[in-house]
Amino acid sequence: MMLLAQSEKITNWLTPVWTLSTGIGLGFLIVLVIWICFVTCGRIKGINTLHKTPAGLIVSLILSVALFSVLFFGITYPRGFWAQGDLSAADWGRQLMLLSLFFGGGSLIVGFGTIAAVSRKNHSEVSGVLWNGMLYWTSFVSLFAIGFSLIGMFLAYNDGFGRLLFVEKPDEFFDTLVRLPELGEKRAAFVVEAGTPFGGALVEDVAFDGTDLRWIRVKSNQPIELASRPFEDGTRSSDFIDLPASDDFYTYVKRPDDRDKRFGNEPINGIYINNRGDGEAEISISWMIGPKVPESSMVLWAAFGVVVLYLGYIFLMSGVPKIFAVAQSTFKTEVSQPVFLILLLIGCGFVVVSIYIPYNTFGEDIKMYKDSGLTLIRVLGVFLAVWAASKSLAEEIEGRTALTVLSKPVSRRQFILGKYVGIGMTIALLFILIGLIFFIATSYKPVYDSGESTVRDFAWQTCHIEAGSTVPGMVLAYLESMIFAAISVVISTRLGILANFLICFAIYILGHLTPLIVQSAEVAESFEGVVVFGQLISIIFPVLDHFDINAAITGGVPVPVIYLGWAIVYSGLYGLIALLLALVLFEDRDLA
Repeated sequence: MMLLAQSEKITNWLTPVWTLSTGIGLGFLIVLVIWICFVTCGRIKGINTLHKTPAGLIVSLILSVALFSVLFFGITYPRGFWAQGDLSAADWGRQLMLLSLFFGGGSLIVGFGTIAAVSRKNHSEVSGVLWNGMLYWTSFVSLFAIGFSLIGMFLAYNDGFGRLLFVEKPDEFFDTLVRLPELGEKRAAFVVEAGTPFGGALVEDVAFDGTDLRWIRVKSNQPIELASRPFEDGTRSSDFIDLPASDDFYTYVKRPDDRDKRFGNEPINGIYINNRGDGEAEISISWMIGPKVPESSMVLWAAFGVVVLYLGYIFLMSGVPKIFAVAQSTFKTEVSQPVFLILLLIGCGFVVVSIYIPYNTFGEDIKMYKDSGLTLIRVLGVFLAVWAASKSLAEEIEGRTALTVLSKPVSRRQFILGKYVGIGMTIALLFILIGLIFFIATSYKPVYDSGESTVRDFAWQTCHIEAGSTVPGMVLAYLESMIFAAISVVISTRLGILANFLICFAIYILGHLTPLIVQSAEVAESFEGVVVFGQLISIIFPVLDHFDINAAITGGVPVPVIYLGWAIVYSGLYGLIALLLALVLFEDRDLA
């Protein structure tokens, strides 16, 4: 009955879904542009043969570094980064990490990957890559997201025809995205002479929109007055900021209401300063410009994820074709197995049915729902990783199928790496499909709970916060599953499926208990055996507690992006070590 008349609850529920769909659609459109460039360059002589000569590789790498330099400068310069001379060590560390990722990983992967993608021998494969293997599924998801986003905008521009609105003001989202280079913290320093003229000294180096102003920090060695308009007769103290001389910054926080007239909601192209001191006023000022719709950042993150997924697939296909062939075969085999469909149905069914389960947590049902959903998805991912590794590797070794594959021009290292990548693609598809349903269901959970609680009125931002908080949990759950995929590949080189499950189950338990074991070992310092055992566990077994965000969900604290970055580094290093061990064990395995 809610659909028979325009309902605010429906809009609150579907606005986060529309935001995610818009990001996915934007990412897919970017991929289409890149794909067209690849296909076009693959037809141009000279460009499609760069990979054949060392000089061509070097020139292409230099161009790639130059491109990334322009991108990095274009992102950081409008935000005032290079003009900030007093950055903290943490800020410098983050920027240097970003710089290294851009120049190190980005230049190499994108540079050499592009060379391989536009080569003549890979032209036909790149032409049909969007509907190949794993991208066959994700392309359908992307097209559905584009359709949902377009329908949402069409309904918004026609006021939902009085029936249904996916999103109320999509223009505010796009306006925020367009103005992203203007956002962030800006800084300026200037000098104002003593005895300022009537109306105040105008400083034109400061410009921002008052609507987006979050705060202003000012420091001056003379007493001053600041305002966004000239000082006139009858100007009241509520119209300007009165600052004494101080060596510390004064912070003015902008109130969102219209009663605060010191810095209103109109565009501000300068600041008027009245120097009340006897000498020159040396003024340092910084101001923060925030987005009108902070939730629009999900559009960029979703688009970034889609672009990385597609480009990673293309570069894998063109850069390491033999590993990709094994991975593609493994993916198609595992996706066609009934186990994959069963796990998919269990995951989707649970996250949908659990919406209507009363948790009796005195208003904390949403937190319990997210925690239980992420836990189940993580367990399903680990189970699929162990099952796929056992079926595709251990059984092929025992059934002599691996010997047939290795009789072709495929080395043992390429066989192991291809199996691992194929398992990772299978797990990724499972997480994408269940994750989308989980996101939509979590966005609906506050709407459903509002009908059974005293909280009747809430904004769509509440649904967005709850649904968006599941994304870091899904990323961490996928990283944990990939660690178990690597461990299971190691075990599968020597043992069968039953031993694989038992060992991985023991590692799963010990991995989540590692912090407690290490803490117990530190307490029991007098027992040398306990200390040695705790240190051994912490070194050999992965610390799986790092991939659990139950504490963040309970406390309502967002997961920082830097935390996800370090989790990716940790899982990558652990997976790399496990795969190296798998290569060593498989190198001398008798397959006959």
